[in-house]
Amino acid sequence: MTRFPLPFGLGPDQHVIEGIDYWWTGFSFFALICIYVWLLLLSGIQYSFALFVFIYNGIPLLHGIAVYTVCYWRRASYPYRLIGAKAKLMIEVIPMIVAAAIRVFTDDDRYLVLLLLGCTSYFYTFAHFLHVAYDIGAKDVFLGLSMLLLVHRLSEELLVGASALSFCLCLSFYRYITYCAPQLPIHPTKKELPV
Repeated sequence: MTRFPLPFGLGPDQHVIEGIDYWWTGFSFFALICIYVWLLLLSGIQYSFALFVFIYNGIPLLHGIAVYTVCYWRRASYPYRLIGAKAKLMIEVIPMIVAAAIRVFTDDDRYLVLLLLGCTSYFYTFAHFLHVAYDIGAKDVFLGLSMLLLVHRLSEELLVGASALSFCLCLSFYRYITYCAPQLPIHPTKKELPV
């Protein structure tokens, strides 16, 4: 029998969002705001009524459905896994290089930076909720986003931008070398084999 999600929880003592997931749910609203502002800046003042309804009503509704669905269906379905040192390095390095390239190749870059921040934040959030990145915590998220913004803001002049990008790449490589995998929690539905 399929059990569909209830608006405020699963039962009297079960909730869809528990523990540290409240922080991650709150952080997902940062990604929503970035995408929301990006769409408003992109559309400008002249937009149709359908776009107006979609931006003001559809985007928050889609965000709520996506976060709630991922939290509900994946909450106890799959055990946590580690994303690994190489994937963590790529998650930090690729947005930094894209942020540096945006500043160099485009004149009006405020749209693209908001889109990059929103997509990176969504990636961090959904990687956590899908249980594929237990080794990514709040420190990793804030460091990754701050390095992205630092590289973007300092890329106006070539020498300063190159030194900021080099510093952030060296910091990411240092974190890659000193990576230590955390202990995974025991999955609640995992059965121990009898000895």
